[in-house]
Amino acid sequence: MSEAEAEAEAEAEAVAESAVAQTIGSLRLAEDEHRTAVADATEWGCKTIAASHRADEYRSAGNAADADKFDNLAKAQSQIHDAMAAVTAGDPTSSISWFEEKIRRQEATVRGEQELGSSSLESQFASLEDLGEQTEVEARLAALKSGSPQTSLDA
Repeated sequence: MSEAEAEAEAEAEAVAESAVAQTIGSLRLAEDEHRTAVADATEWGCKTIAASHRADEYRSAGNAADADKFDNLAKAQSQIHDAMAAVTAGDPTSSISWFEEKIRRQEATVRGEQELGSSSLESQFASLEDLGEQTEVEARLAALKSGSPQTSLDA
């Protein structure tokens, strides 16, 4: 293989690794967003159920006016959630949100690169080399402790 072909192959490998890292990062970001959405939905659901139970308590106690207030509050919970989700681009915080999203995506890509790097063959071989060097050091130390002459494992 010529030097130019080797460089082209290395560049293609780097582009592929970057794409995989970005995909892993996007997956982790989607997982984070899903966990947040589930937590938010659970919180809103709990608030709605609590308001509905309170309405039932007032109704069973004969207090229809307060029961209606809490029933309306339970209904308003979902409307508030829908309204918050429908904030438009005209919102002054949308630019901030755009930058936050960009930063979150970059952070996710870095997490993907770290995850990919920790599982790469090169890192696995590097850890094996470290293990081999450590084993040789331990063997030499054991030989020194036992008083036997030093021998190298490479010999």
